[in-house]
Amino acid sequence: MYKFLQQQLNRVLAWLTPRYFRWLVLYAIIWLVLGVALAHLAEGQMINAIGRNSGNMVAAMLADNFTPQDFAGTFSPAMSRKLDSEFAVHRLNNNHIARIKIFDRNGKILYASDHSQVGGYETEDMPLIKSGQVGSVTDAGLYSVFVPIDLGGSAQRVGTFEFYVNTNGLTGFINNLRLIIGAFIVLSAIITLSALNLLIKRATVAIESKNKTLQRLSARLDESNNFLAQANSGTIAALLTALDAKDHYTAQHSANVAAYAMRIGQALQLSLQELRLLETAAILHDVGKIGISESILNKPGSLDTAEFGLIKRHPEIGAQIVQFCYFMEGVAEIILHHHERFDGEGYPHGLVGLAIPLGSRILSVADVYDAISTDRPYRPAMSQGKAKMVLEQGKGTQFDPEVVDAFLAVLSQDSVA
Repeated sequence: MYKFLQQQLNRVLAWLTPRYFRWLVLYAIIWLVLGVALAHLAEGQMINAIGRNSGNMVAAMLADNFTPQDFAGTFSPAMSRKLDSEFAVHRLNNNHIARIKIFDRNGKILYASDHSQVGGYETEDMPLIKSGQVGSVTDAGLYSVFVPIDLGGSAQRVGTFEFYVNTNGLTGFINNLRLIIGAFIVLSAIITLSALNLLIKRATVAIESKNKTLQRLSARLDESNNFLAQANSGTIAALLTALDAKDHYTAQHSANVAAYAMRIGQALQLSLQELRLLETAAILHDVGKIGISESILNKPGSLDTAEFGLIKRHPEIGAQIVQFCYFMEGVAEIILHHHERFDGEGYPHGLVGLAIPLGSRILSVADVYDAISTDRPYRPAMSQGKAKMVLEQGKGTQFDPEVVDAFLAVLSQDSVA
């Protein structure tokens, strides 16, 4: 038995983590405030009802001693003695009534258990005297009850009774009421807390189950992505191998362009995803030349108009080759437009300015710089100074000025280093 109780205690202590403990304390405070307020309200309502019922009962009995003329002046000594006798009897019959006063319509005291108060006025309680409302508990544990006096069935009030109801005799009943309300509050709190705990446990189980399902799906998705990424890398390697077999220069040129493009992209603060797309597009930017004849690609002299027309098709061919490859949606667009010019005189669509994708504008600069700074079959390489001058002269016409400035800054840093 002791071991079972110890296990249950350990479970409760484990549940009372700091977070749950804070909620439990807040929950207890809310129920405590609610219980105190409810007990106070019930106590006040009970005293009101007892006081008014006691006052109405005694007032009905004493009213038979009066006539309307009695309230025109002051009560006679005989009337006062008679009221003393009547009040003594009713006080014995109803031990909640401690004292009594009788007022005329103007608030003048015509009779009081304490005869020294007769002839005075109750200016402070005048609104209660005229309205017949219930008063408040006094310091001596007495409760004032005002009852209107209407004689002969007349609707006109001739005076007012004021009874002082003793609430001290109700202490035991009030304490029992408080215990009942307290027990009800505690029981309600336990039931509510148990229900909330059950809901939390069920919700936790459901969430854990969904989390496990999501984890399994995420693991499968990661496996699929890894498989597709490997397949994608294999596709790129295959395309580069085919391109290198057909034109060794183009394969090396693509590697150089990718290195330059990444330096420019970093200088322009591209995101990691944008840099990945840019690098893939740079590596494959001339993959469309697979569809161009080797005799044209390796021709030592200048190309004629027809041959140049075929060469100009390689961006479109390259875009068509890669657009169906996984992870290459953005790569195809960059490849398609890497021979556009900033002034709109490029190909294949003659885009102008910022309408050209940023990746294409970067490749345009990197592509031209590597092409003119390396040896070709039909001409020797330019010096770095002359190559820089070509880029500078092409700002705003062939190239995006911002991209050129970024690349020149990178080259200057390399020279200083």
